[in-house]
Amino acid sequence: FFTLTSNEIKNHCPNCKVGISLVGPNPSDRWFNAITSICNTIDFLDLHQYHSETMDELKEFEDTGLTKWKTSCPGVEIISIETGIPSEPFTQKGTVWELGTSETKQAQDLIKYLTMMFNAGYNKIYYYLFDHDYVLGIPDMFEHVGLLNKDNSKKISFTSYKTMIEKVDYFTSITKLSDGQYKYAFSSKGPVYILWCDSGFCKLPLEITGSVKITDYLGNKEIKDASQITLGESPVFVEEK
Repeated sequence: FFTLTSNEIKNHCPNCKVGISLVGPNPSDRWFNAITSICNTIDFLDLHQYHSETMDELKEFEDTGLTKWKTSCPGVEIISIETGIPSEPFTQKGTVWELGTSETKQAQDLIKYLTMMFNAGYNKIYYYLFDHDYVLGIPDMFEHVGLLNKDNSKKISFTSYKTMIEKVDYFTSITKLSDGQYKYAFSSKGPVYILWCDSGFCKLPLEITGSVKITDYLGNKEIKDASQITLGESPVFVEEK
């Protein structure tokens, strides 16, 4: 059925892209086998990702979450039109979220979350602007994951998301240097590093030296020598001056 639908769409709209949407990247074996059998008829997979409540879970997903898809559907674009983390304390099915949980942490953690998703193999990620899609009267994560409040005022995350777009949009590749240290490459400019340190003391990548431009998650910029940079839980963007 899907193959027939895809062919019909392409016959009437050759430039249209056809894909399949799933509520998460880890469906049942039955669904996985069914979808991978028709990879040659789809242009993209929409695999929603908002299931990692802790940094350890996100690291595990980053290592293995899309491996089967990338192996079974090589060349197929992988996107997520549903990604978000809460901006206030939230418990889901007995699990307490550690990512997000306040407006400030949401603003900082979304940069980490999206970076680790890109490194896992996502090509495009669409973060929630606002969502009414929840059952009234029943606490639901989607009530709190957006970049806007119910009155349409901007959360801090609106600014951090905008900052991330300004810094790494149109990147051509991403490389993980170590935990909390990523290098975005571009075809028309030098690399941009996203760096953070969740615990202890973290050294700067050896390839970052001399005078550099540092931008924090709110878009504030400063120029300093790389030797003066101290990494913390709040992510920073580092690039050539």
